[in-house]
Amino acid sequence: MEYNIGFKGLFKIEAVKIVDGKEVSRRVLADWFPNLITDLGLNRIATAQDYLTYCQVGSSNNAPANGDTALGNRIAGTYTAVSIVTGTQSSTPYYAWVRKTYRFAEGVATGNLSEIGVGYALSGSLFSRALILDIGGNPTTITVLADETLDVVYEFRWYPKLTDDTGTVTLTGNIGGTYDWTIRLANATNGSGYGVVSAITFEPIIPCSGALAAITTCPSGAGNSGSAAAETYVPGSYEKYYNVTFGLSSGNFAGGIASCYGYAGAKYVQVGFSPAIPKTSNDVVTLRFKTTWGRY
Repeated sequence: MEYNIGFKGLFKIEAVKIVDGKEVSRRVLADWFPNLITDLGLNRIATAQDYLTYCQVGSSNNAPANGDTALGNRIAGTYTAVSIVTGTQSSTPYYAWVRKTYRFAEGVATGNLSEIGVGYALSGSLFSRALILDIGGNPTTITVLADETLDVVYEFRWYPKLTDDTGTVTLTGNIGGTYDWTIRLANATNGSGYGVVSAITFEPIIPCSGALAAITTCPSGAGNSGSAAAETYVPGSYEKYYNVTFGLSSGNFAGGIASCYGYAGAKYVQVGFSPAIPKTSNDVVTLRFKTTWGRY
């Protein structure tokens, strides 16, 4: 059973003058523009939560490439965050987001800048990289004055798949047989960006007696949670497998397990089964799920 997530990021850059601890002026050096999430970043998000820890700026004009691991000509880096806000877009395409504001102290990033990135180290280890773009989408150079503080806002988004996927799963044992499954988004308008700065996850898993629901809600009749165990991630695959287990006390409904739901990264997903899986307290059911991801 497979579910897909898309990733996207946007930058905004501002110069701030602070006098005696008070902000006296702020100017936008570059409004919202996109970045390239690197191969290194797509791998890092599979296993770690630190991929947005640092911001770096530089002066290279070399175009970003998937294989980039560092800025072309790094000038400065920072881990100082003055704001971290998460949320969920409440209308289609229902993405979850985190908006993090990094601050370079006065004098740290002074001069001409033309490239930017975020990552998990003060230098190199880039999760994303971009040339700084003007309002027309063209590469540009911005200038930070010696008495200015530099604020960089990075908005990172998780986009869930909005259409259903279907297939069949075959169980063995005393409830063995073939069951059709449908996987889809759940609670699309709900949440506050939970998990958006986490590694790829698929948990908790809640078995339900109710049928598959609309994408804006979740199945009814929730029971005791199952457990999810991740398999070892293969670098470069951009896919992660989970073995979801409903133990002896989980999912024992009179009509069977009709569905289940849980977090797949920053968004809920749900899976419906037809016919319902007729599990009892004598049975342990293990299902294998796969989460895949890429650039949006």
